[in-house]
Amino acid sequence: MLLWGTLLLGCAKQAQLQIETHPMNSVVLINGLPACYDSPCQTSLQPGVYQIDVQAEHFQSFSTELSLRSDRVLSVQLQPKGGWISIETQPANALLILDQKMLGHAPVSDQVTTAGTHTLLVRDACYREIRKEISVKDGEHISLQLSLEPILTQLEVSATNLDGDPLAATIILDGHQYGQTPQTISVPICSQSLLLYHEGIQAAADISLSKDASNRVSLALAPISDQNLSDGLLGFIPPTCRKDDEVDERCVKEWFLRKKQEVDARKQEHFHHEGCQH
Repeated sequence: MLLWGTLLLGCAKQAQLQIETHPMNSVVLINGLPACYDSPCQTSLQPGVYQIDVQAEHFQSFSTELSLRSDRVLSVQLQPKGGWISIETQPANALLILDQKMLGHAPVSDQVTTAGTHTLLVRDACYREIRKEISVKDGEHISLQLSLEPILTQLEVSATNLDGDPLAATIILDGHQYGQTPQTISVPICSQSLLLYHEGIQAAADISLSKDASNRVSLALAPISDQNLSDGLLGFIPPTCRKDDEVDERCVKEWFLRKKQEVDARKQEHFHHEGCQH
């Protein structure tokens, strides 16, 4: 009878087991041996009791003892182990360091991290460092938008004409107006393009500023040529043509056209006076 019972068990019909998992790339182990690496996991087994384990990176493992007597579907949803962080900076491309490990340059999306409190550092040579504590819970998605504050330094600006006489010239730095010379102004340390403009004469220079040293620039202004105007004065945007960081291109073209007309009028006036002298 025992032998006959054993033969009947060996000939028992197999049952179909389907295991559906989330995330879909979970590893399914049956009695400690890998059975599947994606979902759904389908296998045929003799009726009996089996140990089922489901594992996935960044998720808590699932384990259960399953009594299989007939076809069965088992659905398993793993719970996240830690959370996700997405970070944007304005301006972009700042270096991101989380718990003394570099994440890369902003923006980053869905960076996996463990649950708990983390220290974020945001660094850029032109902007003040940001240090921020972030608390992350299991399964939590955190999105951060961070605005960087420029590092400022002092710049002393003066202007003369070609004869060396001081001028009250308009100061334009990287397209932004800063009043008139002579003046010491507080400016972003990574400013690059300086333009001085006064009644049809101008001068321009590329600058490199230091945080600690004295920054001084003095330029001699020369007459503006038609080419200077067509080039747009080194990309200068007239303040009246800028609103909420949006530039009115039509306004810019009309502004430069008026300036060109002023230059032409002065040329005609100069020619007229010279003619009267002879």
